Amino acid sequence: MPRRHFSSNEKHSGSNEETIAPNTLRLKLPRTVQARKLLGKSDRLVAVLQSLWQERGGAPAEVEIHLVDESTIQQLHRDYLGDPSSTDIITFDLGMSPEQIQLGSLYICPEVAARYAAKFEVTPQQEVQRLAAHGILHLLGYNDLSPQDKRRMRRAENKILARIQKTGL
Repeated sequence: MPRRHFSSNEKHSGSNEETIAPNTLRLKLPRTVQARKLLGKSDRLVAVLQSLWQERGGAPAEVEIHLVDESTIQQLHRDYLGDPSSTDIITFDLGMSPEQIQLGSLYICPEVAARYAAKFEVTPQQEVQRLAAHGILHLLGYNDLSPQDKRRMRRAENKILARIQKTGL
């Protein structure tokens, strides 16, 4: 499973660990030019995803979003899901920390997302935002294995995207 990465200002010891309020989602986004372009105004995306997390009663959580190239997503897909093909997103639920904080990582491939964006006639930014919402929904317990589950998840994604657009992202 991918290792958890700490930022330089994050505390490491359990006794000094910053607490996260119930139902709070803390997102860690990549700080690259590509990420700013694909995630849009991240404060608004984060606000919508945090609101969703609170509404759905998620445990206190810390989730990292990683943008990776296609060879990396293929390797993750092969190593952890037994499928050597490309995919647009892989969500890892890393379980609970000793401080009872749910940990997760979203690995999004902008190259694959761009192909889906062209196919569905949306912008790459909209597709990456959909994928971020998709990953958060997985961490909240949504699944997309059956046709019924896929429809339920797609409806939830569409509502999230509508909220993002409404906030002016």
